[in-house]
Amino acid sequence: MAKAQLDRADRNWNRVQKVIRENEGALSEADKDQSETAYFQAVEQVASAEASLERDQQRLGDSGPDNPKIRVAIQALEKAQLDLAFSTVVAPTDGVIESYDIDVGYYASVGQPLTTLISTSDVWIQANMKENNLSLMNIDDHVEFIFDIAPGKVFKGTIRSMGYGVSTDQTNKGGLPDISSKSGWLQDPQRFPVIINIQDEKELKNIIRLGGQVDVVVYTGNSFILNTIAKFRIHFMSWLSYVR
Repeated sequence: MAKAQLDRADRNWNRVQKVIRENEGALSEADKDQSETAYFQAVEQVASAEASLERDQQRLGDSGPDNPKIRVAIQALEKAQLDLAFSTVVAPTDGVIESYDIDVGYYASVGQPLTTLISTSDVWIQANMKENNLSLMNIDDHVEFIFDIAPGKVFKGTIRSMGYGVSTDQTNKGGLPDISSKSGWLQDPQRFPVIINIQDEKELKNIIRLGGQVDVVVYTGNSFILNTIAKFRIHFMSWLSYVR
């Protein structure tokens, strides 16, 4: 725009000068001064526009990836993408969501759980056995157990591990399991956690409940009479689940 005005003013000024040369008295001094002023104003406008253009180019910087504004925009985009990735919660294993009580617009706080994931990828049972029974047990001993949620059914498994310590008033709790015990006239034997593998996990994945009650019998020897009694008892208890 400034260059167009300069071009127009330049042509007008040249015409004025030509008229003056050919006929000195054809134009008044006012006309001459007006044309000359318009020309110089146009020159100044072009110079000012060029200076503004140079300042804008310096402020804009390089047009490539080294441009500061482009780099800031790229950093902002990468941060937004990272925040979006962090907003997606991915379960580490297969399972079900329990106690999911949040809604749209809820803000998560650092260190505060949003929900509970109950894993179904590694299903096992913790049976708190009395310590006077542990001496007869061994890893991989055959186990049968029942759930109140599945009356009439007896499930099979094996012992995976046995606990070697529990939290008491006289010990430093640390990461030891906390086992509740009953007190009475005769002190109840201490209980230790025994972890039991389930033989057929697929059958139990849809019915087992975290914290549910389970009755367990462990076959620790080859006694036909004792094993028969234990087997009869666990099957009888499974049918009692219908009425209790």
